[in-house]
Amino acid sequence: MRIAVVGSGIAGLVAAHLLARRHEITVFEANDWVGGHTHTVDVEVAQQRYAIDTGFIVFNDWTYPNFIRLLDKLGVASQPTEMSFSVCDPASGLEYNGNNLNSLFAQRSNLLSPSFLRMLFDILRFNREALTDLEKPEANTQTTLGDYLRERRYSRCFIDHYIVPMGSAIWSMSLRDMLDFPLAFFVRFFHNHGLLSVSNRPQWRVIQGGSRSYVPALTAPFARNIRLNCPLQRIRRDAQGVSIIIRQGEVLPSLLLIMRGSVILQKRMPDGTIEDLGIIRQAGETLGELSFLLGSQAVVDVVATPVAAGQKDVLEPTVVCRLDYANAAKLLQS
Repeated sequence: MRIAVVGSGIAGLVAAHLLARRHEITVFEANDWVGGHTHTVDVEVAQQRYAIDTGFIVFNDWTYPNFIRLLDKLGVASQPTEMSFSVCDPASGLEYNGNNLNSLFAQRSNLLSPSFLRMLFDILRFNREALTDLEKPEANTQTTLGDYLRERRYSRCFIDHYIVPMGSAIWSMSLRDMLDFPLAFFVRFFHNHGLLSVSNRPQWRVIQGGSRSYVPALTAPFARNIRLNCPLQRIRRDAQGVSIIIRQGEVLPSLLLIMRGSVILQKRMPDGTIEDLGIIRQAGETLGELSFLLGSQAVVDVVATPVAAGQKDVLEPTVVCRLDYANAAKLLQS
């Protein structure tokens, strides 16, 4: 089966790697590099070279079981590292690092600072109460982080010098936008990553040689079929099925198209989901696997495509799937 994967982030690469076992895979990437936000820069300091990750940086042994399994399968080595949070505010002059008590009170004047001590109290309070508040029956699922902090009267120092800058660092968002972040997602992310605990936290790890090291191993089975600088211009659905149109008007028919949900929306793909999994299973083993592994909500279109079969034509469904890392992880489990 011919399969087009649009985008070479971790989700697309994992799907392509696994499907390449039995199918013809072509990966289309709009940028001039492979790996999505995986990006490593070589830096030389005092005649010593360091591989510095500027995109995907770390993973841990709590929330990345499938990624760890993938690295083991590829033979890509990792090593333990430390994770801590530091703040330096030029406006107020406040500096601290949360690694230990000495770095927390690196500015000894903070030992007697009411606002700083209140911030520490609020950190413990947030860690203790946020998840419980979220699970209450009367909790509003539309509440933002800013709404919650205001309603619970958290201190200005806690907001400006801890919770908001930490969220901004994690999601690369502005401080102002962070206040509009959905509270439920924020709290659950912090809980899953051990950030609501002072002591019980996962072991963080980095990939040896930088996160770029897993990309060559992951793309080896289909490296010759990666097309860089090929942004998707349009998706065309007609009587012949589904085709993808890339730069210079080139049209490539695809029996299976896998891409990010956001790309589907941008290209105005049909937004109806398939409820009858039996329709998808008619497409054969691979499509049946995808429907089972990814779920019906991942499949957004099925089109009957004429395929020559001896003296007659048969209809072979074309399936368009949403793809994100969660779905790719399900493929990895198969």
